[in-house]
Amino acid sequence: MRRLAPALGWALAALACTADPSTALRGPLPGTGDRPVEVEDGPGGRWVTHAAGRTWVEGTPRRIASVGLSDALLYLGVTPVGEVGSWGNTFLPHLRPHLRDAAYLGGEALPHAVRLEAVYAARPDLIVADVPLADTAAALAAIAPTLVLRPTEGSDVIRVRDLGRALGLEDRADAALGWYAHKVETARAVLAEALGDETVGLARVQFRRLKVYGADWFIGTTLYRDLGLRPPTLIGSLVGRRVNAWLPTELLPDLDADHLFLMVAPIRSEAVTLAELTRNPAWRLVPAAQRGRVHAVPIDPWFGTGIMARAMVIDDLLRTFAPERVARGELDAILGALPPAAR
Repeated sequence: MRRLAPALGWALAALACTADPSTALRGPLPGTGDRPVEVEDGPGGRWVTHAAGRTWVEGTPRRIASVGLSDALLYLGVTPVGEVGSWGNTFLPHLRPHLRDAAYLGGEALPHAVRLEAVYAARPDLIVADVPLADTAAALAAIAPTLVLRPTEGSDVIRVRDLGRALGLEDRADAALGWYAHKVETARAVLAEALGDETVGLARVQFRRLKVYGADWFIGTTLYRDLGLRPPTLIGSLVGRRVNAWLPTELLPDLDADHLFLMVAPIRSEAVTLAELTRNPAWRLVPAAQRGRVHAVPIDPWFGTGIMARAMVIDDLLRTFAPERVARGELDAILGALPPAAR
């Protein structure tokens, strides 16, 4: 790996000192939440106004380094030359098979804990980044033109379209998102037929307790808004306008979920918690537990972010609630984490 050139190191230090930290606090900015980026075509490229400013993107960049946006890039059929990890993992599990040749760009503690030397060594033509700090964005911009996009719950489709416009791949983005819309529409109909009025709950096993999630949280927007699944009454009353809430053990008998998906991380403490939970007498009063309808699912992609993760969760739901139709191949046209053109 090449070392940072002295001039580059000086530039990064200067930018970090002069960057305006208030830019991370303004909003809504282009490329944030429901607001798309602003693109202005020019000779040989385009100006893109995003969450950290205005950047010239020349042609169709071939070497793109990602800081937390590989999910959206891969959905467009673009493989980044590098990506950050997450919470000690080299890459998120659902991204790993697609990033075998990508450089690891840091992120041991948080995705925005970027190794600038690794980004520089990857020789990117463009950097796309989900970073909350103006100093980090400025440091990346000293290496290569940088676009800052900030996905939020329910904005993954918008971010894919943003990248398509910014990279000159708008037609490809439209086709990919059209396939995803068809996937959601078809899955919604299949699940409505399979479930009827039955409720579906979502919780995480964590710190010897359950944490329940509603429609305002990442995958909750897919379950309850996009797919129209019915949340249990208790979860709706606990979460309200918030995205999650702890579920006290004494309320377990009131967890009126006909089906319950439990996210479990691959760590011993959560496995122990799950075992203790299922031994609790109150657990046997949960309708889903009584009927054998509790489904343990991996923390990624269910707790992940991005449109690929959402697509994989939809596949999990179809395999759970319509297994015969999946086995007969009736749903082959909509199954998969990526649209056919990006595989």
